[in-house]
Amino acid sequence: MTQQQTALPWNTRFRAWLRRNWLLDTAWRITVFVVGVTLMCVGALLLVLPGPGWAMIALGLIVLASEYVWAQRLLAPLKRKLRSAKNRAQQPQYRNQVRIASALALVGFSVAVGAYLWRYGLSLDGVRGLWPL
Repeated sequence: MTQQQTALPWNTRFRAWLRRNWLLDTAWRITVFVVGVTLMCVGALLLVLPGPGWAMIALGLIVLASEYVWAQRLLAPLKRKLRSAKNRAQQPQYRNQVRIASALALVGFSVAVGAYLWRYGLSLDGVRGLWPL
């Protein structure tokens, strides 16, 4: 009985298949570049507009890092910061602080909803004055 070799993941096999043909490989690299740069440009716009700008920029860098070494180097500090945030979040003291802040936010929201219901009931009279309709 011979031992079977473990199969490579599908994405590794797919990328190896693309690398065999220079035209497909070039098309793949151009597609990755266009998608990554587009995500980064949208992220830059979302820094000014409301939205997750930094998250989109990071997503664009992640897409570019799948093919380009320079993007992997730019992504390295972000990975370090995320690792340190993960380690900090796993500390019991920090978890307790997050739990306390979440509980206080829930109590504050409940008080606000209760005050609104006490003042206006189930009508929208208190909300209607916020914008002209």
